[in-house]
Amino acid sequence: MPITPFHIIAAAPIKAIIPRHFSWSIFTLTNIFIDLEPITYFIFTGVPSHKFFHSILGATLIGLICALFFRKLCENYIIKWNKNLHPIDRKWLKVRNTKNFLLAALIGGLVGAWSHLILDSIMHDDIQPLWPFLTNNPILGLITANSILYLCIGLLIFGATIYLVKLK
Repeated sequence: MPITPFHIIAAAPIKAIIPRHFSWSIFTLTNIFIDLEPITYFIFTGVPSHKFFHSILGATLIGLICALFFRKLCENYIIKWNKNLHPIDRKWLKVRNTKNFLLAALIGGLVGAWSHLILDSIMHDDIQPLWPFLTNNPILGLITANSILYLCIGLLIFGATIYLVKLK
């Protein structure tokens, strides 16, 4: 993907449909951490290379690390966020508490890792998504880069619509 926010908005329908079982904050952290790899390569080499963390093993590792080690940080932030909301904004912006934040964090981390890997694998020719099991990229070019962007924007609109309908 050209920029990480497009990965993040693609999860809007999941958060709208199963809000108590999906941590969007862990999903977001996972996507950001995965994209630190090509950013780091770009800083040091001038080429944004997608290596280990853009494989099924690397992305899964990042998703699990985010879920297990950043879960409490995200949970505390959500509590603080809700506490500081103006009463008028609470209806629209309050984040619903989850019954099992660890489960929500694991789902958010793994969905974040795997969706990131799929979207980037379609778009970037230097990714080996199934490494070390398979060294080619079977989904490269499956759809165009513009189609991926439109898909992500469409998912955001779809998720926002579900959220607003459920809010009433």
